[in-house]
Amino acid sequence: MYVIVDWHILSDGNPLANEDAAKAFFAEVSERYKGSPNVIYEICNEPNGGARGRDTSARTPPT
Repeated sequence: MYVIVDWHILSDGNPLANEDAAKAFFAEVSERYKGSPNVIYEICNEPNGGARGRDTSARTPPT
């Protein structure tokens, strides 16, 4: 069985508006479950309101 940890903030129309809160959330959750191979992290799956993501591949740690 797998668990998907997902971050959802849809009320403001811009998922980047809560970037600091999302980072804090994922830092806490990933520390707690760092030894669990069945945890999948989904950082932003529903951009809305015309918001565009930005390329973060340069700062994404290798898996």
